[in-house]
Amino acid sequence: MGMKYECYFCHHVFPVEEKVEGFNKGYLAGFLCPCCSKNIKDNVLLSKQRLDGCQKKWLNRIVWLSVPFFASTFFDREISIYGQEIHLSALLLALFVVVSLLILVFVPCTRKAGVFVTEPAENG
Repeated sequence: MGMKYECYFCHHVFPVEEKVEGFNKGYLAGFLCPCCSKNIKDNVLLSKQRLDGCQKKWLNRIVWLSVPFFASTFFDREISIYGQEIHLSALLLALFVVVSLLILVFVPCTRKAGVFVTEPAENG
């Protein structure tokens, strides 16, 4: 699973290997979308990643999961688990990391990493 592009015009997501070289068709900049054949270009250094409703919802939940961890840093409390004293903030940090990773792994809409949004290319 490598880097992918999302076409600016038709929103088709395709692997880098499928992009069509447009130089021999008269396009001096960018490349062509394999689905709609429009001239587009990437901007990998400043990716304009758009989030859909599902991604916003789950990323919002991940942010709210971090609140108990940050609140626990104000308290000096240890919890005994199986005879081991564990600081409350360390326990909540571990819980936050595990639950966040589970969300990122098991919720399909959050796995759009590596998809770069394109923009129209100037034919110059």
